[in-house]
Amino acid sequence: MTLDEELGDSRWIRYSGGLRCPFDRRAGSDRCPHHDPRDDELCRYPVGDGGACTVPQGVFACRNHRYVRIADFKDRLEQLPLDLDCGFCGAASGESCTNRNGRDVAFHKKRVSASQGSEAEKELSDTIEWLSI
Repeated sequence: MTLDEELGDSRWIRYSGGLRCPFDRRAGSDRCPHHDPRDDELCRYPVGDGGACTVPQGVFACRNHRYVRIADFKDRLEQLPLDLDCGFCGAASGESCTNRNGRDVAFHKKRVSASQGSEAEKELSDTIEWLSI
């Protein structure tokens, strides 16, 4: 994809303010993080041939893997309470909550509430928000 094709994307138009490249230049470079990506700013989503996607995502997420990554992060966010002990039924980290009869149930509200506002929850939510731009 050429720079001109990329700048035709509605996301670029929305954030550009009329400039050719709307994003701040990287320190020590005449290019922005999207046009001068570092290794840790590449998508790196596993692809079919055993390699990893090399689309830069210093500014925007990779279009090819954006939605599958959002789904992955939402699944991780949903399972976050499993990392904590349940203060209601006493289930240990990694174990399912149980009812009085010992049957597995959905996470108890106390366990879900404990995970909300945590650093891991904030990090996952921020990543989902960034991928959704």
